[in-house]
Amino acid sequence: MRLMRLIAVFCAPLFLYTKAPIHIEGTVVTARDSPIAGALVSMASDAEEIFASTDERGQFSLDLAAETPILLHIGAAGFAERLVVWEGTEPLRIVLSPLSFVDDETVTASLGPTRPPTDATEANESFDIRQDGCIRVSS
Repeated sequence: MRLMRLIAVFCAPLFLYTKAPIHIEGTVVTARDSPIAGALVSMASDAEEIFASTDERGQFSLDLAAETPILLHIGAAGFAERLVVWEGTEPLRIVLSPLSFVDDETVTASLGPTRPPTDATEANESFDIRQDGCIRVSS
């Protein structure tokens, strides 16, 4: 009996510092409430890194041992990444915004490397680009 008390006294602090298991679940959707399949939800701490991927309904779940609040990183192809702080037991609903792309593009083209003409005939050639995109060579 005395041995049990000694074990309890010395081991009790270990149990006080053990992190309780936490279950986090939620859904990742677009602004139009469409589920995002294949989104990556992760939590990183000093001790471990835990990942989950959303299913076809945009749902995920994570089981981990950590202290709250928990910082989650959410990302999906074509969407801006988000950081979300989870502080309780309620399921999360995470809305990702699409990445914005540049609407206007400038395209430049070249007929090849520029080089000085090698003979007099070549020096007199000119190139015209027609409206239909064809190139006309004239001398």
